[in-house]
Amino acid sequence: MTLDRNALNLPFLGLLALVAGWLAFQGFREPAATEVAATVERPRYHIEGAYWRRYGETGELSFEAHATDIDYFDDASMELSGIEMSTYGAAQSGSWQLTADRGSVPPAQKRIELKPEVKIDGQPHDRPSISIVTPTLWADWEARRLSTDDPIVAQSPGRRISAIGMRADWIAERVEFLSQVESRYAPTR
Repeated sequence: MTLDRNALNLPFLGLLALVAGWLAFQGFREPAATEVAATVERPRYHIEGAYWRRYGETGELSFEAHATDIDYFDDASMELSGIEMSTYGAAQSGSWQLTADRGSVPPAQKRIELKPEVKIDGQPHDRPSISIVTPTLWADWEARRLSTDDPIVAQSPGRRISAIGMRADWIAERVEFLSQVESRYAPTR
């Protein structure tokens, strides 16, 4: 009994064509969401117990921050947790102390979004202190401004203010409440 080589090659070539077609088709499909998420969400660096200081152009301290964890990504974005941040200006100016569970710095930006509940304590120079609570807050160290479009509740001795949205300067001297402002004033004795 003799074997016909052409009879054996034909099924083998058909199988080879099927495998080549399948491999080519796999190259054209979109990657699965889990594959994309795994490459996008993986940080380049993970830092624990970070202490960060930023100085202005003339060498004055602009802010200092502490974070329990920072994940730094290839696009220069950051995800932070356990944040405590203080803002500063020139001598004889006020400051803010910000506290939040989480924060994020968008790609290549000079601001941080603090969330989910942000506590803001301000000590203006020569004025009573103020405490503010809001769900989110942007701290922009280049524009030297704090801002939110979310609801806020602010309290200082004898005063309570609720509003939607807020803008504040970097040194706790000026705070602007944007809309739906309700104020209660009870003078202290």
